[in-house]
Amino acid sequence: MKKIIICIFLLIMFGATSVFSQIDMEEMGSIVLDSEQQNPFPLDGKWEFYWGELLEPSDISESRHIPDYIAVPSSWNDGKVYRESIESTGYGTYRLKLHIPDEDVNKQKAISFHYIGSAYRIWVDGEEYDGAGVVGTNAIEETPLLKRNIIFFEPLDTIVEIVIQVSNFSFREGGIIHEVTYGDPDTLAGLLINENLLNFFTIGGLFIIGLYHLLVYAKRNNEPAILFIGFSSLALAIRTFTVSESVILPIIDMIGWENLVRIEYLSEEIFFICLVLTVKFLFPREVHQSMVYISIITASLLSLIILFTPSQIFTSMLPYHILLLVALSCYFVFYVGILAIIRKREGAILHIIGALFIVFGVLNDLLKSMMLIHTFSMIQYVFIIFIMLQAVIISNKYTVLFKENESLTSELFELTETLEYKIQERTEKLHQKNNELIELQQSRTKLLANIAHDMGTPLVGVQTYLQIMKEGKVDLDNQIVIPKLVDEISYIRRLNNDLFDLSKLESQNLKFQMEIVQIKEYITKIYRAVQKEVMLPSQQAVFKIAKLETKINGEEACVELDNIRIRQVMENYIGNALKFSKNISKETEITLNCYVNRNVESEYEVIIEVIDNGTGIAEEEVDHVFERFYKKREGNLDGSGLGLAIVKEIVEQHGGKVGVESKMGEGSCFYFSLPITQ
Repeated sequence: MKKIIICIFLLIMFGATSVFSQIDMEEMGSIVLDSEQQNPFPLDGKWEFYWGELLEPSDISESRHIPDYIAVPSSWNDGKVYRESIESTGYGTYRLKLHIPDEDVNKQKAISFHYIGSAYRIWVDGEEYDGAGVVGTNAIEETPLLKRNIIFFEPLDTIVEIVIQVSNFSFREGGIIHEVTYGDPDTLAGLLINENLLNFFTIGGLFIIGLYHLLVYAKRNNEPAILFIGFSSLALAIRTFTVSESVILPIIDMIGWENLVRIEYLSEEIFFICLVLTVKFLFPREVHQSMVYISIITASLLSLIILFTPSQIFTSMLPYHILLLVALSCYFVFYVGILAIIRKREGAILHIIGALFIVFGVLNDLLKSMMLIHTFSMIQYVFIIFIMLQAVIISNKYTVLFKENESLTSELFELTETLEYKIQERTEKLHQKNNELIELQQSRTKLLANIAHDMGTPLVGVQTYLQIMKEGKVDLDNQIVIPKLVDEISYIRRLNNDLFDLSKLESQNLKFQMEIVQIKEYITKIYRAVQKEVMLPSQQAVFKIAKLETKINGEEACVELDNIRIRQVMENYIGNALKFSKNISKETEITLNCYVNRNVESEYEVIIEVIDNGTGIAEEEVDHVFERFYKKREGNLDGSGLGLAIVKEIVEQHGGKVGVESKMGEGSCFYFSLPITQ
């Protein structure tokens, strides 16, 4: 019993499946309309399809071939043909039985065709109407033409037979690739007229925008972005012109359909290049030059493919073509735009808004070209919005400049009104500068006097000793006079060298050999080198590092310096510490500190200190120790008075500062700072 029930169930299912299959087969190749359906009505559905055959209505009625069924609108090479996969090039015949309401019989009706790639013939109820181009079985026989078409007819029965022969040897997709609609003639004709008017308006608007920006650039050529906005508008106008068949039909015979398609694709490449250059000049600091080169080279290579390959090849590359340009455009419209917003550039927000429109339009057209959605082409309209927003950005920049000019004019007017006061103020400043020059001259005179004095004293000594030797009062091998003579000459030479170094430093003629070093490693190396000399038995001194803190956020700090000159600074500090710590009751002790600090500007710097326990410096002398020829400090009579002045120049030309803290009898702390290299 159980087996019988199962068999009955299977028979019922099999019968139901057969019935449903028959119903589906009856529905295929026909569309039923009723009076309540929308006007116009899209004839979307499964049409009969005969691949590799160019059949007329009489041929189909006599043919015993079983048809394939294909979705309309779609490309015949999209893999949806049931029997076999079909290439994009080839030919075939479509057939549809359209069931119309009784009230439509013997009334004027119309069928609107958008684009059928790339040539077709059409029959309605056995009568042939104007198609597009010339249908052929190969590329030589075919004359391609993509255009909108409306057929007006009077149906004689409730069943309308539509037969369309289609060939494609010139386009990336073949077949009825756009919607076919049925409806009242006035409605369909009105839609076509509205679309043509919109195209005319778009073309005219783009040409006006482009010419306006070119004229503005001709008058004011210091803003290249204006030039490229003008060119991009013209390129987009040309592209819209080439896809508006009502505009270009009169010149197709002169130019040729394939050349018009080339112009359409090339205008898109020109527009892309102009877009890249527009963004480059609007946000120059956010756009990397290498991305500009990559984009221009890519667009140029695609242009060469468009120029030198058949239309079947370069049109088939459209999805990859768009994806490549979209990928590059994302850098310029999103990365650059977001970076400009972060950096608060003028017009960055408007740029991003325009970019969002572009992305929406490009995605729509890309999906539409891949037959995934059925909408209208948006690219020219969103680019118009983008171009207008770029124009607004430039206008805002000029508005800002205009306001600045107004502000400057106002300031100039105020300056004119107070000119007498300004002249008086400038005169006082000139007097002040003149006094400064006089002081500088006096300073130079004093400097020369100091040089003459410091040079004169040892020279008199040398002259005296030489005169004594000339008179024979002292032998040439005298152990007292000769060493003194050598000391005097050494002093003169040292003074001359110090003067020469100081002169080059102050005139900025001393070239530094700068290098970046880790400060801890550098200080440690100098300490070890100097330690051997400082801690000799003859010096009787202790030299140590007490503080060495050179890390910032856990990493060793680095500075940029001239190794020799900064070592000269430290040796001067350490030498002075030894000199002024001798002959005291306590043991000479010199301490070296090095640590990172934040100055008043909250910038990191390294502080290097040399501390001694010597005699110290009197309070009235502290502010003068870095001056030239200052030698009043006790124990410094044999110095040139230029060492600390040279130290000051070296450190300041490294971007640092020098200083000293001292009290009589308590020793001194000489220090200098250097900026940290980030």
